[in-house]
Amino acid sequence: MVNLKRKRAWHAISQMDGEWIDIKELAAQAGLTPIEMSRYLREAKVLGLVEYRKVGRWKNGACKTVSLWRFRLNSKPLCPRCGHVLAPLGDDVFECVVCGVGWKPVSRPFSCGEGGPNQSASKRGEKRRK
Repeated sequence: MVNLKRKRAWHAISQMDGEWIDIKELAAQAGLTPIEMSRYLREAKVLGLVEYRKVGRWKNGACKTVSLWRFRLNSKPLCPRCGHVLAPLGDDVFECVVCGVGWKPVSRPFSCGEGGPNQSASKRGEKRRK
């Protein structure tokens, strides 16, 4: 049951865009209570995926505090397996928030003839310093 709630919550977080959205609306999209949704939003905040702010709204002569959330990343990397958001782990390494698949952008490997960053000076054809 917890995995189903987690999957629905992260699916709703994946669908967020750059606009501020009330936690109650987000919880309704996921079919969860706002308290349950706040647990997953806090987890996303720790991962650096969402931003959070409190806004005071006036209703019936009283100020009511509302928590608003929005997605932080400009380009949202998505999981190749399930299509949910990938969380940044650092050094351009990402992990899926639902199924746990790790992902890293492909970088071009150095071939034998090219001088890589860790190649010794003698192999690059340079002479020793005196």
